[in-house]
Amino acid sequence: MSTNKPITRRHFLAYLGTGAATLVTAASGLESLLGGSGTAKAASVLFDQETPVVTSGSLAGKPVSTDELTLPQGFRYDVIAAYGDIINAKGDTFGYDSASAVFLPENGSRVKGLLYVDHETSSPQWAHGSRSEGAYTAGQIHSCLYNQGASVLEVYRGMDGQWRMDPASPAARRITGLDPFELTGPARGAAAVHGAVQVQGTLGNRTGAVTLWGTVLTSEGSWDDTCHDAGLDPSHYGWAAEIDPADPSFKLRKHTALGRFRHSGAPMKLTRDGRAAVYMGDTAEESPLFKYISRGRFDEGRGTANSELLTEGTLYAADLENGRWIELSVDAVKEVLRSPGLDLPHAVKYTQEQLQALFREQADVLVHAAEAALLLGATPLGRQGDAALHPQDGSLYVSLVDTSVHGQILRIVEEEGDAGALAFDFEISATGGPQSGFTSPGHLAFDRSGRLWIAADVAPYRLLRSAYRRYGSNGLYVLDLKAPAGSGVTPFASAPVGAAFASPAFTPGEQTLFLSVQHPGEASGAGTPQVSSWQHPSGSSAPRSALVAVRG
Repeated sequence: MSTNKPITRRHFLAYLGTGAATLVTAASGLESLLGGSGTAKAASVLFDQETPVVTSGSLAGKPVSTDELTLPQGFRYDVIAAYGDIINAKGDTFGYDSASAVFLPENGSRVKGLLYVDHETSSPQWAHGSRSEGAYTAGQIHSCLYNQGASVLEVYRGMDGQWRMDPASPAARRITGLDPFELTGPARGAAAVHGAVQVQGTLGNRTGAVTLWGTVLTSEGSWDDTCHDAGLDPSHYGWAAEIDPADPSFKLRKHTALGRFRHSGAPMKLTRDGRAAVYMGDTAEESPLFKYISRGRFDEGRGTANSELLTEGTLYAADLENGRWIELSVDAVKEVLRSPGLDLPHAVKYTQEQLQALFREQADVLVHAAEAALLLGATPLGRQGDAALHPQDGSLYVSLVDTSVHGQILRIVEEEGDAGALAFDFEISATGGPQSGFTSPGHLAFDRSGRLWIAADVAPYRLLRSAYRRYGSNGLYVLDLKAPAGSGVTPFASAPVGAAFASPAFTPGEQTLFLSVQHPGEASGAGTPQVSSWQHPSGSSAPRSALVAVRG
């Protein structure tokens, strides 16, 4: 356990947020569908007594750039799991580059539940090792694939107040780049995925979002390097994959109806007529915002069988200039490509002739969703870090990491507040920079009062340099959307050197904040001094990504 440095505390916010699991139910108007099934031996010592609600503080004074997770006075953190830690009796280990965290409370408990954690990348420097004579060994490739994917942990708060994982739990397990996943939807078995109906593993897992029926949609955001090194088919990655943390027997699947691109964020809500709508960002530069609407309607009584809603529906992309959602259909794409001398969008890296050969059937539109969307007039946006639904009005907030140097927060308001609408308004809710006090918004989460938690995502090679120097290490900020422009941002935490925070998740009652600390020491490179040793294991100085619980 670690405690923060004594930084001046000041009241600003009343509560921490409820995070991803609560956000889904609040924004959709549903009662909680979540519940863990852990049977920790430590259950007899668990308690649910009142502890202080984690009130907020401010990292006052100069920007922080120490090799520590720095919190305001009165806060501390418990390391629940770090890279390489054993998580179950089988001997599985916690993956590398922990990313999005989702807490699934057991029957609404504040002190026990399942934690789903994404693992976005591996690392040749700190994980699977460097190439030998220009190539990786079979063992290194296996390690690289194993390090990615997700971990499921059963966690509990002990009588001493400290959070721990229970490695004896039957729910604790890994989902990796080695496990089989079924393809569902229109591209299953199609030529565009080379006839595949089952693919190997999940890669580049950046964000996780709870579905209306209590499973998790994980976003595959980056896969090129791993596919190249491991000899994997790139068309098998870049999908939204579904996992049920509470049920190891749930068949792992990737939903092709939701499109293939560099996924980031997948918040879900009901349309006015009961269909499932999923909003999805794209981390690539000059790519659009997507929305999927199921054909069928949600039935709470069907439980996880509602997963079928993600196999048949319509994929749209946002045209901000005209405030409309554009349906992505192969007929519409073909019609555009018939135009002689077509002026292709800058981000489409094909010739018109190549595109005519590429788009033959609807499966091709799904596999090349970003290209199809741009051809049809969708608005190219900057790199999208995450998406979150406001818990009170249901509007969509999207982080644009690099837009206008320091990033922006885009807000989408559907016509009549209906997620099934094909028209919307938008606004820029906040712009990063000196006038606002935050920079480079990446992962997002709302609290129950509607304040937006923003994890900065400045690239390690930019940290403490040029326009980013004034912000110190990557931080976690709280934005009060009701405050006057430029006055509503409070810095809450600062990451170790080279690290960034990912997707906050909160317990019911808002007394604990779960937070991933990604890639500490990433600023280090071959031939350069090591810049971090945060959470290094015994006998080593190598830094490790980790999942922590922040409490007052």
